Amino acid sequence: MLPSVEQTDAETLERELTSLPEVRAARVVTTPNGRISEIHIVSEGVKSPKQLVRDVQTVAQAKLGLQIDHRIVSVVQFPTDSTKPTTQRLALSSLSWSTEGTKATCRVRIEVGDETVIGESSGPATSVGRARLTAEATTKALAAIAKDPPVVDVADVRVVDVGAQRVAVAVAILLVRDNDEVVATGSAPVRGDDSEAMARAILDAVARHYGS
Repeated sequence: MLPSVEQTDAETLERELTSLPEVRAARVVTTPNGRISEIHIVSEGVKSPKQLVRDVQTVAQAKLGLQIDHRIVSVVQFPTDSTKPTTQRLALSSLSWSTEGTKATCRVRIEVGDETVIGESSGPATSVGRARLTAEATTKALAAIAKDPPVVDVADVRVVDVGAQRVAVAVAILLVRDNDEVVATGSAPVRGDDSEAMARAILDAVARHYGS
C-alpha cells in the first residue's frame, strides 16, 4: 500500500529533488495536516519545464511512492549563457501604483510585439489587495490586445521563498477553443518589486501555454 501524502516528509522530498543535476533549489509546501500543496523548483534552464515536472513526478513516485499532480508543480528557470531562454511574445513594460485617500490604482503596461496595451485596476489601498489589483490590471491589459486577446482568469498569484530566491508564482485559467479551460502556471524571480514579479509570472503562464 502506498504511503499517504499526510505521512510524507517534505524535507526528504526536497532533498531528493535538489539532487537532480538540473535543479538549483526546491521547496515543498504542505498544509497544516502535512498534505503536499505546492512544489517550487528553480532550475538551470536546460530542460523544458514540462520535462522537469515529469522528473519531479518520477522522483516522488520512485523514492516515496507518491503520485504528484502536475498542477501543483511550478518551475522558474535561470538560463545559462549556453542555453536559450524561453521564447515569450509578452513583455512587461512598466507597472506603477498611485494612491488617493484609501484607494489604490495599479497600472500595467505590456508590450506585444510592436503593440503596447495598458490595464488598470483600483481598489482599497491595503497590503493584501495588491496581489489582486496586480492580477486584475494584468488581465485587463491582456484583454486589450488587438488581435486574438487571450481570455485569462488568475486563480492565484503569490510570492514564495525557494531556497535563497524569492519567486512569484501564478496559476492562470485560460479559456481556449470550444470554451475549454486550461490551467497554466508561470513564475518569475523577484528583482525588487513583488508586484512586478507577480505580473511577469502571469505573463509567463500565458506565454508558456500559447508558446508551447
